[in-house]
Amino acid sequence: MPQSKQPPDQTKRDYSYPPSCRIKRRPEILELQQKGNKLFSRHFVILVSPSERFESRLAVTITKKVHKRAVMRNSIKRKVREVFRLYRSKLAGSFDILVIARKNAFEVDFFNVRRELLGALHHGGFLRS
Repeated sequence: MPQSKQPPDQTKRDYSYPPSCRIKRRPEILELQQKGNKLFSRHFVILVSPSERFESRLAVTITKKVHKRAVMRNSIKRKVREVFRLYRSKLAGSFDILVIARKNAFEVDFFNVRRELLGALHHGGFLRS
């Protein structure tokens, strides 16, 4: 997978979520599960590992145990991705992040997803002040 040669322009904010910001390959996710720092919130487990890339990347894992309906699982994924899209410029470096939803995560609205994810990342020291 090609890596970007230059860091993105830091003067303008980029609120996009391009394919280069996604972790899609299973071996990368398994490596992140082994090496990542674990952060916990009420509805999510967050694994964070420093990345050698210029951009932070995200993967979201939700099993059928969380909710049997794909519509509900996809709703959780959209909320987590939106938080990452809006706040990835606030990360203190480039990280690979894996968010694993816990059993009752489908009950949470967007604002609480944002509060939990940013709170855990801030508590772990992965956000800029």
